[in-house]
Amino acid sequence: MNHLASETSPYLLQHKNNPVWWFPWGEAAFEKAKKESKPVFLSIGYSTCHWCHVMEKDSFEKEDVAEILNRDFISIKVDREERPDVDHFYMNIVVALTGHGGWPMSVLLTPDGKAFWGGTFLPRENFMGLLNNISSLWKEKRAEIEESGDRILAFLKDADKTDSAGISPELTPKVFENFYFNFKYQFDDVHGGNKGAPKFPAALSLSTLLRFEKDFPDAMAMTEKTLNEMRRGGIFDQLGYGFHRYSVDDHWLIPHFEKMLYDNALMASAILETYQITANPEMERAAREIFEYILSTMTAPEGGFYSAEDADSEDIEGKFYVWTNDELKKLLTEEELKAVSLIFNLEGEGNFEVHKTGDEVKRQKPPPALVGHVLFLKSEEHLKNIDSEILKSARLKLSMARKLRVRPLLDDKILISWNGMMIQALAKGFQVHQDPTYLKAAQKAAHFILKNMKTTEGKLYRVHRAGQSKVNAQGEDYAALISALIELYQADFDETWLTEAENLQKIFNQDFYDTKEGGFFDHDGSDKYLLARKKSFEDSVVPSTNGMAALNLLKLSTYFGNQNYKRQADLILNLAAAHLEKYPRAVPLLIQLLDFELSGFEQWILIDDKNSTAAKEKVKSWQREFNPRKIMAYGKSGNKTLPLLENKKTVDSSPTVYICQNNSCQTPEILIHS
Repeated sequence: MNHLASETSPYLLQHKNNPVWWFPWGEAAFEKAKKESKPVFLSIGYSTCHWCHVMEKDSFEKEDVAEILNRDFISIKVDREERPDVDHFYMNIVVALTGHGGWPMSVLLTPDGKAFWGGTFLPRENFMGLLNNISSLWKEKRAEIEESGDRILAFLKDADKTDSAGISPELTPKVFENFYFNFKYQFDDVHGGNKGAPKFPAALSLSTLLRFEKDFPDAMAMTEKTLNEMRRGGIFDQLGYGFHRYSVDDHWLIPHFEKMLYDNALMASAILETYQITANPEMERAAREIFEYILSTMTAPEGGFYSAEDADSEDIEGKFYVWTNDELKKLLTEEELKAVSLIFNLEGEGNFEVHKTGDEVKRQKPPPALVGHVLFLKSEEHLKNIDSEILKSARLKLSMARKLRVRPLLDDKILISWNGMMIQALAKGFQVHQDPTYLKAAQKAAHFILKNMKTTEGKLYRVHRAGQSKVNAQGEDYAALISALIELYQADFDETWLTEAENLQKIFNQDFYDTKEGGFFDHDGSDKYLLARKKSFEDSVVPSTNGMAALNLLKLSTYFGNQNYKRQADLILNLAAAHLEKYPRAVPLLIQLLDFELSGFEQWILIDDKNSTAAKEKVKSWQREFNPRKIMAYGKSGNKTLPLLENKKTVDSSPTVYICQNNSCQTPEILIHS
């Protein structure tokens, strides 16, 4: 057994019985590499990564591969979801060296952590050849290899300086036009989303596009088209709900079957905002179905949300989700089968070939594939027909049969940043639908994190699993949780959430803020084996640290009257100006930030001393309304704890509305006279 047995990460535990002598990331591995003068083989992946499973079966479970690694290298295994700082640092190097990235990521390092080779998946024969070649070169030309590592590190540091040079062109609404036309140019008019395959959810871009639905006539149409096609496609689990990671084709049909918490959180938010504008019942249904999946499958009993579900079950990708004709005939009546075939577009033997994990890299001909159906809908009419009695009966039978299958692995670790996104989505879901189930789930998760994932100094841990909280929180954790707490306040108006948010912002500023140039680093710099600190401005599958942080700072400056927060946000915008000018599609959150900076927040304040029905109804109407530039507050006269509410009072003892912007308020509006 290697050194992973005492870890809590599901991904690391998957590898605990490999014959490779894996170490977790940390001092023990690097000190051993230095002592034995060996290079380090670093493997980075995550528990629900299909090709990570393939490489494990193809290489890491094999004695001949393990023999080379154990003899000539020190091997480190990293869960990218636990340690995004390690992942981001080396992924930047791999992309610089190869032009692309992905997982599993394989990197070769000097004993002091400098990368000199990097790549992604390698078949066993190629992998063994690489290892043998590097082993020989290490013995014969070690000095040249270490010089290469020095050059790569220097290049990476220089690239980071260039990225955040702070050269600030004048930022105008022209940036919004560039974002819109870039989106439109890449838009697939037939299927929605970007042209071509594969197709990934682009929830942040869709949410940002909605901000300009009145300025650009087809912004709303492109957003609705994309969301409708995704909801009806195979990328959405038509029986158990929730979005899969992406579709491998150009029309959202065949998914890569893993389900990620962050995808579903971000998609739920985009869908809710679309529903606020359109009142489209298909969008209402889609949001509720996502939350049904999250609350039934991805929620820990004590609060908090699990990270992901695997693509594979029984070593077969998609087996849990795919149906053969024989299975359907056995489960359904003739009438039910006819209805299912029509609504879910069952044609021929199926649309998906199921292979055992690892067949992709076998040299011999793989065994015959199992052909089956991924369920999908073609039209809105098909979606409406799901509620027919015959379809309800058929879907119930299919759902019950699926429960008897071996379910894909659940990655049950709780990550603060991803939880923050889901808390925010649920808080927004409560505001839009006024369903207390969503609010209670969001509150429970937030309470769990604040109680169980803090150090004695009030700092955050990133990961909780198996009763343990561990790993220093990353910048994205602080930013996402602060954002969630602000949204929670706007759901239940409990000022405790804002107090917690400001306390966390102070720690975030202390440990992550660059006092010389501005902006937030991705990690706190406490890990001596990470050789550089980076600032993230571009949004990837999750929002960027600085995008979230800047939006939070603007909101906190409004609630607490802290102009330093506003200056910090302005400086982030200045640092990211080149990104906004050159690559607007890559920074949708910063597009939102620029919109706030140019337009200004609207402060919607309601003062109510009597807990009146009229005031409650007014607040509900505000919560249901789409206006992304608003900040809401609700309290009583004489509030001394929240600066935004200070000096605000009822008029004639009646609930009173204040609408303010740019330090100026309209005439107070009295809702009713007492």
